Amino acid sequence: MKKVQFSPKGFELIEHEGEMALLVKARSIPLLVERTVFSLYWVQREEYTLGGYVSRIIQIKDDGFEFVLRQFLAELHYHHMVYGIIYPSTRVLQYAHNFMEVSVSGGYWLNENEFLEREIKAVTYYRLKYVDRGNEHTFEYVVDV
Repeated sequence: MKKVQFSPKGFELIEHEGEMALLVKARSIPLLVERTVFSLYWVQREEYTLGGYVSRIIQIKDDGFEFVLRQFLAELHYHHMVYGIIYPSTRVLQYAHNFMEVSVSGGYWLNENEFLEREIKAVTYYRLKYVDRGNEHTFEYVVDV
């Protein structure tokens, strides 16, 4: 068993009624993806206990990088809700404006009977925005809670 502590560094949380916006900032795409994944898990619970080990390579192709990121988050959320898996470790293998391949690893969430601080119902397309400023990348997405 391994305890995973998520830190709120690298993203801002903006709570609304029934939804929550997250604004993630990083100097590189790989760091942006890593922080985005952490933000997704941190919203629900700041600490997890993992059992077993799971590793996958996830490939996403869509119209524009913000949609690629959103589809990637939706895939992680699906794995979490259906199989009880979380992936605290991410490594971007390759990416382009409409494609991303990421190696993810983690385990089965052993705390599933415990109360979630917030339960994510869905990763939405609402206020979805990716901006590349050269030396800073930002990604804003909204989840239904």
